[in-house]
Amino acid sequence: MKPLEALNRLNDIAASFMVTQAFSAACNLGVFEELSRGPSTAEDLARKLSVHPDGCRRLLAVLRQLGLVEPTSDRYRNSELGDFLTSQSAVPLEPLSMWGSPWPHKVGVLARCAQGVQPAWQQALGTTAEEAFTALY
Repeated sequence: MKPLEALNRLNDIAASFMVTQAFSAACNLGVFEELSRGPSTAEDLARKLSVHPDGCRRLLAVLRQLGLVEPTSDRYRNSELGDFLTSQSAVPLEPLSMWGSPWPHKVGVLARCAQGVQPAWQQALGTTAEEAFTALY
């Protein structure tokens, strides 16, 4: 493997959490649901979602790069893939966005898990075993 290939692959691995966060933010803000009502400019979408227009433009740029939205002149619409993240989808897949919200700070304890045999889930969740497993079930 050439150094540039290694750099690109390792950068993809190291930065993948940002993709997850952008995906989760878009789902939680309702970007895909709002765009299912019709194409929108970044400014109109920002107003409808009560977010800053600059932040909305940046988020749409990431979503475009991921293939979740498509530009149509000065407007954005859901891509075919993004349509699966709406309530109108025959197979709604928005629940996948949950991977972005509760887990990032919990992953920080993985190194401690590897160093010992004690489970670190309690440290990660900051709760008792009973509370954690009740919430999961």
